[in-house]
Amino acid sequence: MDPKFRCPNCDVKIQADEKLGGQEVICPSCKTSVVVPKISFQVGEIIAGFRLEEWIGSGSMGEVYRATQISMDRDVAIKILRTDLVEDDENIDRFVNEVRILARLDHSNIVTAFEAGEHEGHYFLAMTFVSGENLDERLLREKQLPEKEMLEVTLKIAEALRYAWDRFQILHRDIKPSNIMLDGDDDEVRLTDMGISLRAGEELDPSQKGFVIGTPYYMSPEQASAREDLDFRADMYSLGTTLYHLVTGQVPHDADDPTAIMVKSINVDVPDPRAIRPELSDETCYIIRKMTKRQREDRYASWEELIGDLKFAIAGGKRKKKKRRKAPIVTTNASGIPIVEE
Repeated sequence: MDPKFRCPNCDVKIQADEKLGGQEVICPSCKTSVVVPKISFQVGEIIAGFRLEEWIGSGSMGEVYRATQISMDRDVAIKILRTDLVEDDENIDRFVNEVRILARLDHSNIVTAFEAGEHEGHYFLAMTFVSGENLDERLLREKQLPEKEMLEVTLKIAEALRYAWDRFQILHRDIKPSNIMLDGDDDEVRLTDMGISLRAGEELDPSQKGFVIGTPYYMSPEQASAREDLDFRADMYSLGTTLYHLVTGQVPHDADDPTAIMVKSINVDVPDPRAIRPELSDETCYIIRKMTKRQREDRYASWEELIGDLKFAIAGGKRKKKKRRKAPIVTTNASGIPIVEE
């Protein structure tokens, strides 16, 4: 089982030999040094009534396995806090935060938490197993994804985020293609990885104060500035840059290092997606521009407003273009008096 993991600096997927677990390698994309995760558990092991069937991957906090919940005889995804992080109370708090957030949420487009706890020193979270692929994997294969389908995906994620915000004031803070999965069993869209989610107004962990949390390619300007007064419009911006990437095949801002990418998001508008894909509709381009305004006051005023525009675009609606009023023609008569002709 060779580890597949994401570079914490540029988010590119890396596959390394299992023997390199715990050692540093150079990311092929951003050229920074990253540590290859160790696979801590073996297929067949039983953790708190869950039999591990397959190693899926590793994130910043934990390893994820497909497992069988023995008592229910059903497939689940189980995330286990990495053994090298258990000694740090801050890491346990972050892991417990994901458990706490997921426990509140019950929406068809958000993965569902089934059980969580601690077993022989191992902290775990069992949740919905999604049998399909994430949109980042599909992008790697197809380069650009169908416009209407991606509007439909964006609509479902927007509805999930509206639910999380309106009901619980919860922000995801890491919307990106790799955290959106297409379930192969029921063709449903699922939002995953609530590990750095936050309730608006909640006191930040002292370790997070002044630090930027999220993925630079999709991060809102206010999030890149480490502002603490984030609201739903930060997630809206990230969803807009995600939609841009899905339909164009390129991230809106790129640079040699994460800091430079964040500086661009703060100072540079998201480019016109039609510069890459000219056939995109006026409606899709308008939605992307509106979602990704650098000043959050210029974005949609609510999830409901965005959802209305997405439904309009999916239905094939055409935005009315404002007619430009022709400038009046001014001439003078024989006496030199101006005459305005409309």
